[in-house]
Amino acid sequence: MYLEERFIPDVILKRIADYKISIFLGVPTMYTMFINLPQIKELDFSHLRTAGCGGATLPVEIVERVNAAMGVDIGEGYGQTESTVMISCFPPNSEKVHGSVGYPLPGIDLKIVDPSGQEVPVGEVGEIIFRGPNAMKGYYKKEYETEETIKDGWVYTGDLGKQDEKGLLYIVDRKKDIIIRGGYNIYPREVEEVLYTHPQIVECAVVGESDPTFGEEVAAYIVVKESATEEEIMAYCKEKLAHYKIPRKIYFLESLPKNATGKILKAPLKKKTNVNA
Repeated sequence: MYLEERFIPDVILKRIADYKISIFLGVPTMYTMFINLPQIKELDFSHLRTAGCGGATLPVEIVERVNAAMGVDIGEGYGQTESTVMISCFPPNSEKVHGSVGYPLPGIDLKIVDPSGQEVPVGEVGEIIFRGPNAMKGYYKKEYETEETIKDGWVYTGDLGKQDEKGLLYIVDRKKDIIIRGGYNIYPREVEEVLYTHPQIVECAVVGESDPTFGEEVAAYIVVKESATEEEIMAYCKEKLAHYKIPRKIYFLESLPKNATGKILKAPLKKKTNVNA
């Protein structure tokens, strides 16, 4: 095992090649930074057999670009602190399905439910709830929050997802991040997936911005490689998204706010949108 004090993209990428690392686990921002480094085309990653990602959802576009550049298929998993980390993942050496976070772990019961707590049909979006030996007992000295989260033994994750006929789990978005524009529900992740396919976009985050007409408007915060205009981004989205999902507010930043592990933080951006509105 090789330990590094800090994550410095170009240094870590070279370490993976020089030390012939066989397993690398990271967060989405790390992989996004890797594929935007020119030296990724020059290094040898033939020894890298497993790459994992957690902490936040990883855009399919990034998964495919990492696969092409490093020759490894990233395996995503899903979990949260309330689940003692893991809820689902792909079994070792199994075929990965891009966009999915795998199957529930053995011993864990998982359901997708509507706001009333009733299980939804296969393929429909709802809140992910689970129970099992890994579930937390509650929040320390927070009785109300515990009662709101754990109901009849099931932990309500606050994440929206769906399952297919095989039982594979797909994360759609955080329940609290849904944008409601003129009565239409918009999942920020769907818009972000499209933005990440734009050749000039390095990173992005989509949030709801207060709007006097529609209640909320779609706002996109974007980091670009070289240059791009608001008009170009909107025109690109018009080709790939329904009209009501197109970002009407686009803000260019040098970097997006992140926590210590590199996870993009949307709360500071939501505060910015309130100011901008």
